[in-house]
Amino acid sequence: MQVFRLLRTNARAASCAGWLNPTAPAALSPQQPPDLPGTAADGTGPPTVIGTLSERELEVLRHLAEMLSTAEIAAAMFISVNTVRAHVRAVLRKLGADRRSDAVRRARDLRLI
Repeated sequence: MQVFRLLRTNARAASCAGWLNPTAPAALSPQQPPDLPGTAADGTGPPTVIGTLSERELEVLRHLAEMLSTAEIAAAMFISVNTVRAHVRAVLRKLGADRRSDAVRRARDLRLI
């Protein structure tokens, strides 16, 4: 319900959300949503980086590049396994990756590691 209220009151959100309406004409409801945050504008390139990585996230990313497990990263950084998992989730989200290997590849492309 709050989404519909937002779309009724915010013209900018409403203009970008025509694809959400199942009764909209075909021109307004394409198969893919237009320009989602974190994707390239034309949809052909890799997703853009959503945020900058912290020092600890970069350290976790370097360990991921070494193919260390979550437990091995936790031991090397003297932090808990749950903290490593939280950092990995943040790295994946910020780099727009689905898997650890994708994040490492993306980081290398961006020269982060």
